[in-house]
Amino acid sequence: MAEPYTPASPLAVVLDVKDPHSYLAKDPTYALADDLGVDIDWLPFVSRPLRRHGSGADRGSRHRRFRAAYQERSIARYAGARGLSVRDIYRAPDSSLAGMGMLAARTHSEKALRDYLDRAFRQYWEEGLDIEDADAISRLLSAAGVGEFDPDVDHFRALQERLALAGVFDTPAYLVDGDIFLGRAHLPMIRWILTGRAGPPPI
Repeated sequence: MAEPYTPASPLAVVLDVKDPHSYLAKDPTYALADDLGVDIDWLPFVSRPLRRHGSGADRGSRHRRFRAAYQERSIARYAGARGLSVRDIYRAPDSSLAGMGMLAARTHSEKALRDYLDRAFRQYWEEGLDIEDADAISRLLSAAGVGEFDPDVDHFRALQERLALAGVFDTPAYLVDGDIFLGRAHLPMIRWILTGRAGPPPI
């Protein structure tokens, strides 16, 4: 029986290349790790794609439509403020190969991992990269200095199960001090935890 995933570092960060929230979280998470000098256990997870909502006239449909419209504006607002282009947030490819590429880069080095993530997110969101194409993932890894791409499907599936058992259900997720935080909005609290809870907690 699989066991819940246990982070290999004080902070584990779980991302999905097809998730716009993961794209927006990547650089602030780099900045936090670099500022505090902490190692990150970077992990891939196939998250649920964002959903379009129909035009039903009932109250529930209207509320779902309003929430979806707000989410679109929020993503566009934060991406635009940082000069990022985020195209078609409702695309829903299988991001498993991109996740396996992340594991391959992670095994190589932190530098290779960040290079791979930077290229994968940018090319997917700004250039329409096909992340279901193994050759495309191989090219990303090669550009990051990683050797031949040999996707380990069984290992990846086992990792997905262990992350789910640990409580991960969406991205970006942060595992720290035995707890899980969903979304980059929690980075101030994560910083407070990683610095020994010195001073008042962020509120």
